[in-house]
Amino acid sequence: MLAITMAAVQELAVARQRIDTLERLLEGKGVLDRSEIDAFVPDRNAAAERALANQELIARVLRIVQQRGEAVDIANDPASEDVAEEIGADS
Repeated sequence: MLAITMAAVQELAVARQRIDTLERLLEGKGVLDRSEIDAFVPDRNAAAERALANQELIARVLRIVQQRGEAVDIANDPASEDVAEEIGADS
């Protein structure tokens, strides 16, 4: 879990640095003011796209946990031969 968290934190740190760079470049060239970014409200389509992207990201991150859980479940499943032996012993 720590590895997942640290990988996500590293990705976030890089993304923040890139966003900061873009904001500074756009503001420096007079394209926009940072207050415009803070005041931006996405339209319905943009909000839906963002929500879907967030869900996909969460699914990718949590897929690692799910895969490990599935591997544990498989490892703990009894073999069919063991089940057959147990049933035969009960008869």
